[in-house]
Amino acid sequence: MAGPTVALWLSAGLFCLAIVGVILRRNALSSFLSFELMICSAILALTAFDLARGPSGDVAGRGFAVMVYSVAIAQAFVGLALLIARRRSSRALGSGSC
Repeated sequence: MAGPTVALWLSAGLFCLAIVGVILRRNALSSFLSFELMICSAILALTAFDLARGPSGDVAGRGFAVMVYSVAIAQAFVGLALLIARRRSSRALGSGSC
């Protein structure tokens, strides 16, 4: 089984990929999805740190990851609703056209 080090490296790689996606994308929806990838990589890092603590029976890291994930889901719904409202009003989804 892979240890927490592999999960942390994967999390760092996903986070770097998401930062590149946010910087290089002009489309608001693509930037939004890259931001969601950042949140998922942070959740993976939280879970990896919880695994590094060992099987102590304390689920604080996983519980915190679930809370972060629930906030990310709420943020995704609000963000998509804002993008849909913007699309209906201006017919453009580019991040440069306000």
